[in-house]
Amino acid sequence: VLEPNGHSKGTILFVQGFPGGEDYTGFLEQLAEEFTVVTYRNRGLGESEGRINRHGGDDVINVLGFSGGREAAIVAHSIGAAFALQAAAESPEAMSSIYLINPYLKTSVSIYCSSNCSIS
Repeated sequence: VLEPNGHSKGTILFVQGFPGGEDYTGFLEQLAEEFTVVTYRNRGLGESEGRINRHGGDDVINVLGFSGGREAAIVAHSIGAAFALQAAAESPEAMSSIYLINPYLKTSVSIYCSSNCSIS
């Protein structure tokens, strides 16, 4: 978790992409100048254990739960975008918005989102 020095404008959950070895540090530090930034390593990516699997959306929801129950904006890269969309389909109330960076999506996605959630 990265916290801003002053007042936080909100919470951002960053969901990494594949293969997981990218260095997002500079990007996340810029976001943390104004926002509380929460991130984690997806299963099977980088140095994390396990394998990438269909539970990526559940992992996003679980991490949101550990972030103090605050509604969060989701910023997701590559395969992390697929996980973020899975999470939005299951728990749209937990997120204020979703931003997908170079999403890795094999098929078209249909998603329901409550009125407090926008998909960009």
